[in-house]
Amino acid sequence: MNNGRSPYAQPLRMVEERHIPVSGLVITATTSGAAQTWATAGATGLTQIERLTVINTTGTTATLTFYSIPSGDSIGDANMELDAASVPANTTLRLDRLLAGDYAPGTTFKAFSGTNGALVLRGALVERA
Repeated sequence: MNNGRSPYAQPLRMVEERHIPVSGLVITATTSGAAQTWATAGATGLTQIERLTVINTTGTTATLTFYSIPSGDSIGDANMELDAASVPANTTLRLDRLLAGDYAPGTTFKAFSGTNGALVLRGALVERA
């Protein structure tokens, strides 16, 4: 102890959070080469997916493939988060609990579906500086 204070005491640091709603995306891409960008992480700090839902607007099951691509990298198996996840007909699924990571600045989130126009992605990001 030093002057009655713990040697482990650290000054508190405020962590700034910015909540960013992301517009809904109707997924028309059906291959990884045509995968559509859902969102891109900010240029500083870490980003988390705060909310992410996928809505199947059709009467048949559709699949969703989702990627988190670090800045400067390209789409591929190494950055695939979901691989042809099945989304039942006329259903909304919450996906953010499956994608609970801290993403580096500039990470791009992309998706494609096995069925053109069947799925809609909605959600939000939170950036922490």
